[in-house]
Amino acid sequence: MERDQLAIDRLSRIWAIIEHIAENPGTSRRRLAERYALSERQVQEDLRVIREELRFPLVRHKGYRFSAGRDHVVLDFTFSEARALISALRLAALDRAVPQESLRSLLSKLPAVFPLHLQPLIRKSLESLGNPEPAIEERVFLALTEALFEKRPVRLHLSARAGGLAPDPIVEPHLLMPYLGSWYLVGRCRQKKRVMMFKVESIEAVTLASKM
Repeated sequence: MERDQLAIDRLSRIWAIIEHIAENPGTSRRRLAERYALSERQVQEDLRVIREELRFPLVRHKGYRFSAGRDHVVLDFTFSEARALISALRLAALDRAVPQESLRSLLSKLPAVFPLHLQPLIRKSLESLGNPEPAIEERVFLALTEALFEKRPVRLHLSARAGGLAPDPIVEPHLLMPYLGSWYLVGRCRQKKRVMMFKVESIEAVTLASKM
């Protein structure tokens, strides 16, 4: 259990480093070490994970930053603005009066205008748009995204393959992140009174706090 907690703490820290570099391009390894109370060798290993395992385009040029195409334009969207935009597009995708080909073209381009560290989440959130009956995993992901945007706790209804965890845990979401081909929810479990990590594909349903 202690080993699992160390892995969760490390992934949470790595994501915090990703957000910091995205918001402060040119950050040095020494500054990252000071900020997160690490040795520079530990920071270097975290940077390797960001580049090689999470596959973010991390480069070292006057400090660390994420590379982007020459024509790449980032709009300064907040989470709440992103949520509003996705909600509007969800309604548009179900309205057959809206030209669907143009909408699909827009959706394929949209993630690129968000800050790089938010692009995987936005891309995943857009996958089920236009599908009146999304698959279970798509519904779960949309509910988790909603909870994350609104900073609301959720009750997770886990499948049998998630054995060893608290039954129907209530979780305060901290982040949704992709890792090695899967998506994970990291958040504080109220029953266990600690931060835990849940594989999204092991969650069968999600209940928002207002519906408990």
